[in-house]
This record gives sequence, C-alpha cells and structure tokens, in this order.
Amino acid sequence: MNPHKLIRCALILSVLTLLWTTGCAPESESSSTEATQAPLETGISELRAFNFNQAHAILLEHAQHISPENSDWPLATYSLALATWHQAPSTQQGIDDAKVLFHTLVEKAPQHNLAASALLDLGRIAEFSQADDAAAQAQAYYKRVQDKFPGTEMAVRASLLEAQSLARSFDKQQVKQAIQLLEKLTKEQAGSQWIGTIEQYIAHLYAFYLDELEPAITHYSAAKEFGFPRSSDTDLSLWQLGLWQQEVKQDLAAAETFTELVEEHPRSVYGSVARKRIIEIAKQHPEANITIPELAEVRLGR
Repeated sequence: MNPHKLIRCALILSVLTLLWTTGCAPESESSSTEATQAPLETGISELRAFNFNQAHAILLEHAQHISPENSDWPLATYSLALATWHQAPSTQQGIDDAKVLFHTLVEKAPQHNLAASALLDLGRIAEFSQADDAAAQAQAYYKRVQDKFPGTEMAVRASLLEAQSLARSFDKQQVKQAIQLLEKLTKEQAGSQWIGTIEQYIAHLYAFYLDELEPAITHYSAAKEFGFPRSSDTDLSLWQLGLWQQEVKQDLAAAETFTELVEEHPRSVYGSVARKRIIEIAKQHPEANITIPELAEVRLGR
C-alpha cells in the first residue's frame, strides 16, 4: 500500500471513531439542551455516512441555536466544520468557511480534544493549498498539537502527519528528519495502538525514499510483531517483507516469512508464488532442511 495512503486511512478511521464515541451532554441537563441534541445527533449520523451536504444543512441550522457555553458546542462546531469542508462540490469559499469554524473552535475551546483535531485539519487544508509555504504552514499546525497535547493520541496523529509532510518533499534530509521524528515517537508511545502503523511507515520511508532495505526490514519486522495496521493486507505485508529479505540475502528469514504467508493465509493470491520462492531457497540452502509448506485446499461455499 502507498505509505501516505496508509497514514490517511488510519487517520480517517480515527476521526470517524472519535465522532462515533464522542458523547453529547449528560441526561441531567435541561430539556432545551436535549432538544438541541437531536439535530446534532442526526447531523453526525449523516457525517458518519459521508453524506456531507445533508450533514451541512442540518448542522448549519443547529448552529443557530447553540452557544459556546453549551457542552455540545465543540462537537457541534467541529462537525459543522467537517461537513462544510467536505460538502460537494468543493469550493474555496467552503474551505475558507471551514477554516473559520476550526479556528473558532481552537480559540474558544483550546483544551478540548476536538481543538486538537481542528488543528490537524487546518494543517491538512494548508498542506494541499497552493501557497508557496504550504508545507511549512501545515507543519506549524502539527507542531502546535504536539506542544499543546503532549503524550496524547492527538500528538501521535500530529507527528504522523508532520512526518508525512516532510516525506512529501522527497528531499533526503527531510525524509531522514521524518524518520527521526517517528523513531522518537515509537519510544514515547510504547504499547500504543499506533505502533504498527508507525513502524510500517518508517520501513516504507527507508525502503522507498532512501533505498535502505536493512533498516526497512528491521522496522517492518517490528510492525509485524505489533500487528500490521491493516489486518486484511497482512499477506501483502508478509510478501513485501519476504521480498526485501531476499534482496539483502536474508534467504532463510525470507523462507520463514513466506512460510508464514502460505500457512496463515491460505486464501492469499500470494500463496503459490511465495511457495515457489520457498522451494528456490530450499534448493540454494540444502543444509537448512527447509520444510516446504503445502498449499491449503480452499473449498468454495455452497
């Protein structure tokens, strides 16, 4: 998978999870507050379904009836900003309006976790603008999240986005800077659910940007240990790891990787070619007594 797409998918899922799990005001609040919750919940439901235009219409109307003092205001404002940003057709006015909403949220609720999300989104908007200093603007937003929300999951997301922005320059020094940022992050976030994503992204940077396969293998192996971020693509990830191992003459390690692919992922399209590579390695290293795994018989359902 494209390394940038890997990060983007992970972050999109995290934002949707955030919207899914962010609660509204407690039931003990007034009936008027409960009345404002209904359109908010409806608007968020449309957001979850990627119905941005419908969400925008609902949330824009809802915004007229909620003040910053309301506990739901950060969620309402952030949701409206997302809908405004992504409504179709995309226009510069819509993007500018979304930026105003994100900035307002950051100004009026600076400690709220959605303020951190707003800063990340402002960074993404800046990064894909036509400004000459787009990357610098984006990285400044990401650094603000790291500074204001240290040690949090938001800071992890910000670090990933900053690293991605640096790598997009294709400048080797900036790519190395991105790797240093992420390697520092792995130490700070030991045990985090993001570790597999971070390690796999570091591996991609080493392999595809710096053409350094040995450190790429080290980090890819770490990602495998912690769990690849997309479990449905584990067979593809194992195939990639095995190819790299062969390329740097780690044949026996490659045989183990390919064997795991064949045995643990019987439906994989890479199974037969992985088995052929195991056979080739076994012929080249008879002293290793490599066992050739059999392809599992996959039966179609009735």
